[in-house]
Amino acid sequence: MIARLLLAVILTVTLGAPSSHRLTAHGGVSSPRLDRPPELPATIEPTWIYTTALHWKHAPHGIDQSWSFAQVVVLYPEGQYLEIRADLIKRDKDHFVAFSVGDGQLWRAGTWERTDDRVVRVHSRDIWKDDKILNMVHCDANNQNCVTIEQHPIPGPITIDTCGLEGQSQTHLAKTIHCHQMILQPSRLNLDLPELQRMAEHAFGIPEQSGELRPEYRHPRATTEILALPE
Repeated sequence: MIARLLLAVILTVTLGAPSSHRLTAHGGVSSPRLDRPPELPATIEPTWIYTTALHWKHAPHGIDQSWSFAQVVVLYPEGQYLEIRADLIKRDKDHFVAFSVGDGQLWRAGTWERTDDRVVRVHSRDIWKDDKILNMVHCDANNQNCVTIEQHPIPGPITIDTCGLEGQSQTHLAKTIHCHQMILQPSRLNLDLPELQRMAEHAFGIPEQSGELRPEYRHPRATTEILALPE
């Protein structure tokens, strides 16, 4: 009996102790330091991705595409936070979604932590933008709920946002995440994940203290032409 009790204790300590970054129903994601985030996973899982509401506008007749502005957020299990503000281009025949090039993008990077069952806290900063993002205004299809992106130095100051979790989801953290300046829902997009991964690797590779960027990020399909989506 004593031997069995000792074995149970050993197994609990070695196998049952929660990881410092493991997601649990009652919190349990520690927040890595913003200037030294943990190494990124090799791929981004769809269940980590959230977006703001999408309002698709169809391209002119004869062009099999639609586009919408979006804030795409990745909540990594290890605590990294990535946010991409950009126009998305959707190919209507198969709903493949890519990030538009040449229409302005703003990236934010940082960390997040789950403080309890209903709250997450995000520490993030603007980390990269292209020239066309300056003073850009995006609105929904009814020209309401406009988001103004103003010019300021890069990298920007670290901001803290507390977001509420609403509704249980079998695949994501919650059905809805209410933050101060955006409302997120689980992504159902057939998104260009390799491109999102390249964005993440660049965003988390930019030095935090010097403010100096690595050689300018260039999309592998860098062009203002929106028709040449990969087959």
